[in-house]
Amino acid sequence: MSNTSFGASARQALQSLGLLGFVALLVQLARLFIVPGARQRRKRLAYRLANFGGPPKGLPEVQSVAVLSPRIVRVLGQNPGAFTLQGTNTYIVGTGERRVLIDAGDGNAQYHKLLIETLRDLGATISDVILTHEHEDHVGGVPKLRQAFPDACFWKRPKRPNEKDPSGRRYDRILENASVIAVRGATLRAVLTPGHTADHVSLVLQEEAAIFSGDCVLGSGTAVFENLHEYVGSLRILLRELEIAKTEVILSSDDAELDLDAVSPDERDTAPSSQTLVQDHSDGKVQPGRLYPGHGPVVPDGTKRIKEYIEHRQRREDQILAALGDEKGPKTIQALVDLIYANQNLSWILKRGASRSTAQHLDKLQRETRVKRTSDGWTLVK
Repeated sequence: MSNTSFGASARQALQSLGLLGFVALLVQLARLFIVPGARQRRKRLAYRLANFGGPPKGLPEVQSVAVLSPRIVRVLGQNPGAFTLQGTNTYIVGTGERRVLIDAGDGNAQYHKLLIETLRDLGATISDVILTHEHEDHVGGVPKLRQAFPDACFWKRPKRPNEKDPSGRRYDRILENASVIAVRGATLRAVLTPGHTADHVSLVLQEEAAIFSGDCVLGSGTAVFENLHEYVGSLRILLRELEIAKTEVILSSDDAELDLDAVSPDERDTAPSSQTLVQDHSDGKVQPGRLYPGHGPVVPDGTKRIKEYIEHRQRREDQILAALGDEKGPKTIQALVDLIYANQNLSWILKRGASRSTAQHLDKLQRETRVKRTSDGWTLVK
């Protein structure tokens, strides 16, 4: 073959590859924006990008499987990341054969296998799945759960009309304020807590005077939110609900059947499936007022943590107002983030979260006519 003919063939091959690459790009764009299931694929892609880079350093350990109380077993989602922290907490709740699962993880194979093994060791199945909100790390596992537990009822608060789950089906039941889901040993009451997302729901566990707080209150660090005004309102709702629940705590007669004091330390430390079931309460008794968060360890004193969250948001607002009042002119969101978080050495992913949080604070303050936006940035209303 001559050099001329070889060069022509090479150009044709490159052109063909270019065309094929362009067609492949169009196909992927169609999958993301046009064909059925496109919205779910966009959500999953956004989740993977946002969670890239691994969890922050210095977080407390959260075991893969842990017995948290006589009626709660936590199964970690096996999805650590920048925003999921140690991973997404899912909870098996109840004392009988039929139990409730709170949140579904993101659908990764490692988590699903761990969940099935844990249920087998407990001699239990899932009758109800409750989703606290729409984020991928909480609902992504729904399709696999529907296959594994075809008779289970899936509950969620819809964010939009005719909302469908990641498997393309509508949720079986809509969570309303005060919806009750009960199984042996556990009575769960839904409390609408928007702010982190518009569809966020927390759950009061009446038997323990405890709350599954989803992503409204975390076990480590602070939460992000879509609407600050609603979020702070929800924190106050949780504070009130926790105090009410502590005065109305129900003592379950089923506790004796799961008396962990009767289990030897060796049996506690080793589960039949070679996974470790860690007992996370020292005396078999659970003090009222706990929070079981969507990420991070159990919060023993929920009232204290919620108050800390409210105070933190107020401090952040005060910092923004102080930065805008330094007489150095208007400031952009990025400039405010650089000032307020100067000593925290945030990764670029966490800086994005800080920017969104700052923007939400500014939106709230603007609604209260305390700040205004100019062509150069944000400034105080004089």
